[in-house]
Amino acid sequence: MKPTPVELYLIDGYNVIYKIPEIKILMETDLQSARERFVMLLTNYFSNKRTEVIVVFDGLSDIADFNVHTNPKVKVLFSRQNQKADILIKSITDERSNKSLITIISSDHEVYQYGKVSRCNVMKSEEFIKKTRAKSFNYENSIKTHILSKDEIEIWKQIFNKEGK
Repeated sequence: MKPTPVELYLIDGYNVIYKIPEIKILMETDLQSARERFVMLLTNYFSNKRTEVIVVFDGLSDIADFNVHTNPKVKVLFSRQNQKADILIKSITDERSNKSLITIISSDHEVYQYGKVSRCNVMKSEEFIKKTRAKSFNYENSIKTHILSKDEIEIWKQIFNKEGK
């Protein structure tokens, strides 16, 4: 039996990062931490989705082992020195046979249009950020409004070895 095809999200890394104010500010002082924070955001967003996620950054990594950014859910790639991420995004797109399973996330006009012409799904960076924030907001609210059942309270009492009524 053939495995079910997995949707691929191709993300124009710096294009999206510079649209997220709190990470954009971090970029000015700590590039590596900014990328790591962005990858964590993506990991959380895609955690319960059956997808392949590739983030592409411009140029060579400034750290010896750029795989520190990669995790089982999000793969991080860097284009060659003096090469824009656009080239690598286009190359990955061209390698895939089923373009309808690819979503390119970028507000870069050239990348966005290439995705459309290639019959991929496309999403502007700003739209993607709104989706990630909405998911994060909904999750945080569900935690805040969760009322523990009596069984859950008992379990927590046992865990913390507390007596209660």
